[in-house]
Amino acid sequence: MTKTYAEYLVEKFQKNESKKEKEENKFIKWLDELSKESLFVAGGKGANLAELYNIKMPVPRAFVVTAEAYTYFLTEAGLVEKINAMLKAIDIDNTEQLEKEAKKIQKIVAEAEMPYELKHDILEAYEILSTPEVADFQGDALAIMKTAYEPCFVAVRSSATTGDLATASFAGQQETFLNVKGTKELIEAIKKCFASLFTARAIYYREKRGFAHETAKLAAIVQRMVNSEKSGV
Repeated sequence: MTKTYAEYLVEKFQKNESKKEKEENKFIKWLDELSKESLFVAGGKGANLAELYNIKMPVPRAFVVTAEAYTYFLTEAGLVEKINAMLKAIDIDNTEQLEKEAKKIQKIVAEAEMPYELKHDILEAYEILSTPEVADFQGDALAIMKTAYEPCFVAVRSSATTGDLATASFAGQQETFLNVKGTKELIEAIKKCFASLFTARAIYYREKRGFAHETAKLAAIVQRMVNSEKSGV
């Protein structure tokens, strides 16, 4: 179950922080730490975005809340067995029941408390993402200082580890949230992103295609929003 804040602080104090900081962060990955081979860490969208970033394409800065973070969140919240039981009880050919149970699952995921360790790592990465690079400015030093710690607007983008196959396409089944700003809003958007793995459409599709629900995992990309100058189709 989720630790209390006091328990988390005690546990953190007891650990050797200098060693911990040197360890690889399993919950947060920046684009330059990933590649097109990172499907099971960052999901298909995250892996492809990292590939573009690493070949120096103009990709807005981003970090990925990994598929392992998703699993940790559900496990610590005590939801894994509960969700599996609810999924097994669904008759996917009963549209009314499917919609009703899917909404129930999404609700318990979106309302679950995020573990402090995971929340801390996400907000720490968000603070780094919100810190402007020098290239972002065309003003004086005071302008940089004034905006140095201003939370930035981000897109929270779902990235499933079940990549598209010749016989199945999972694109567009999960949610993306735009113009998210602030720590509370970010955490809520990430949880809703995780919850979108259990929409009626997604549940139905996995069942019909023979994909076990427990093998489907989700990463969430947190990417800076940019002001557009042109658009096209």
